[in-house]
Amino acid sequence: MKHPNREQWIGFLYEECDPAEKSELANHLSACAACREQLDSWRRVTTALDTYKIERRAQPNWHTVPWLRWSAAAAIFLAAGVSIGAAVQSRGDTKQSQFIADLRARVEQSEADHAQTKKLFVELAQTISENRSKDQAALLAIAQQVQATRKDLETVALTAESQLVRLASYTPRGD
Repeated sequence: MKHPNREQWIGFLYEECDPAEKSELANHLSACAACREQLDSWRRVTTALDTYKIERRAQPNWHTVPWLRWSAAAAIFLAAGVSIGAAVQSRGDTKQSQFIADLRARVEQSEADHAQTKKLFVELAQTISENRSKDQAALLAIAQQVQATRKDLETVALTAESQLVRLASYTPRGD
């Protein structure tokens, strides 16, 4: 017995098949328990999906959400730490202040060097581009000169060939 495929059963389930196919499938259903069981299973799933409702939850209050309370506590703790750190740092010794000033100066010098290097790279790229354009123009001019020289050489070769043929066929006249 040949069983209908899933696409045919889905069309039957959703009543999207033509009457002749619907009749064939209904006849098959009456004779085949396995297909009938499968179709009943699909009908139960469809019914369950149709009756499923999404529950709406009330918006949580920030006092009732544990992670929100912990986040607020962490923010307060962090703010206190920053305040204490700033107070302690302002009382630091002059060696530390000098060290930090030296580091800042080195960082600023490094940034200035970086900017200068970047500028030089941009200039180098422009120079390379300009030189490439000049080289291409020079090569084109040389290629044109070579082409003209080739034509001149071909003309000389043809003329020389005709002169050689003339000389080769020359027979002295008897005086």
